[in-house]
Amino acid sequence: MFAYFSPNHRFRSHTIKGLIIAASSVAAHEVVAAARELNLALRILVRTTYLREAEALRALGVDGVFSGEGEIALAMTDFLMEELGASAEQIDHERDRIRREILESPAAVTPD
Repeated sequence: MFAYFSPNHRFRSHTIKGLIIAASSVAAHEVVAAARELNLALRILVRTTYLREAEALRALGVDGVFSGEGEIALAMTDFLMEELGASAEQIDHERDRIRREILESPAAVTPD
């Protein structure tokens, strides 16, 4: 069971298995810290606008960080490679490399 969280919402932490934070107006760092205090085993997924926010979220124990900025860059790369005649295998290989080296690697992301 996943739960919707708002500052005024109370839930029984032992019944919740996961938390998805997708609203950009939510202070994800604070919500994650509070959720971890209630339930260390909670599976937490966060959507963030910028890649530079991913490392701090992972350091808080977020299980999955999804960046709008990163996903758009990945889609643009796919499009461009297809337009340039890359094979499906080449596109898949490059997509996997980008995910591994840029989208999932905190060391690869540097703040502005």
